[in-house]
Amino acid sequence: MDIFNKIFSSDYKSIYRSIEQGNLPNIREYLNSDKDIDSDFEIQSILHYAINNCENNYVDTIKLLIESDNVNINSHKSKFSETPLHRLCARANPYINLVELLLKKGADVNAVNISGKTPIFYCSFNYSCELLNLLVKFGADVNAKDKYGNTLLHDDYIDCLDETFEEFLKLLLKFNFDINSINNANFTPLDLCRNKKIENILVKYGAVYS
Repeated sequence: MDIFNKIFSSDYKSIYRSIEQGNLPNIREYLNSDKDIDSDFEIQSILHYAINNCENNYVDTIKLLIESDNVNINSHKSKFSETPLHRLCARANPYINLVELLLKKGADVNAVNISGKTPIFYCSFNYSCELLNLLVKFGADVNAKDKYGNTLLHDDYIDCLDETFEEFLKLLLKFNFDINSINNANFTPLDLCRNKKIENILVKYGAVYS
């Protein structure tokens, strides 16, 4: 079946709709059938789609997919070659229980996306100490660099949630994070900072200009 016919087939639309609605019986039936999941979900994996689009029964739906032997939890089939772990960590309010379940099932905690970012970079979307602790517990490299040599703190911080940043930074440093790491353009995190409050916090904990 070509992609055009597939998109407009009733079966194809049905599983997408079931995931959006969090219809657990239908999703379970689909997973237990002989359907070619990779073929049905060519643009992004079934787990990526659910993480981004499920509107009801979110936790139970994602849990069902993570626990299924027919779902690749380390799939990079997504727009920016992210894994499901990247997407869960990117949420403003991450579901820690789902992240932990994914990691216990064998998710690669240091998987890289198209720009070389690992899931720990996505902690900067929420500055969650709980998420950071969990990722490190499962082996995340706090000093990981993307293909431009940036760490997770190389940012301009223009839209930063600064109320949680200091505690997050303190925890990072506890894990031996290099606050003065230099990227490929010879910039430290402080060089890139455009937020005065964050700048003061960085300096307070030893950040310097390159």
